[in-house]
Amino acid sequence: MSIHVGNTKLTPRDPFRITCFRLITECNQRLFLLSQLRHQGLPVEALDVIFQALILSKVAYALQAFAGHISVADRNKLDKFFRKSHRRGLVNQVFNVVSLINRFDLITLPLNSTPRSLLALGYLLPEKRH
Repeated sequence: MSIHVGNTKLTPRDPFRITCFRLITECNQRLFLLSQLRHQGLPVEALDVIFQALILSKVAYALQAFAGHISVADRNKLDKFFRKSHRRGLVNQVFNVVSLINRFDLITLPLNSTPRSLLALGYLLPEKRH
């Protein structure tokens, strides 16, 4: 079984490619909503905050899961999306995938061997019982 999207053939063996395709599709839908807000007169600073909340957070969360498996073609598609959002005036800066991977990369050690201070939400964990 395969899905044809344009000239691209997606097979079940390409889970990261499908994930990236869905991610870009959802982000493009959110970009359309941002453009509607811009046409309503929302300032660029507010659009930038909304972009980071709705789109950048979703991309950063997804990249933590499949950054090591993303292809060059998919990385280029994401970079193209970020350039398009900047060109349309919906964000103040151009993001790129490599810098996002480096910026949001988390330590992936087993929870019981990772010091509490290194975990992003370590302060929320209950105290260790002996």
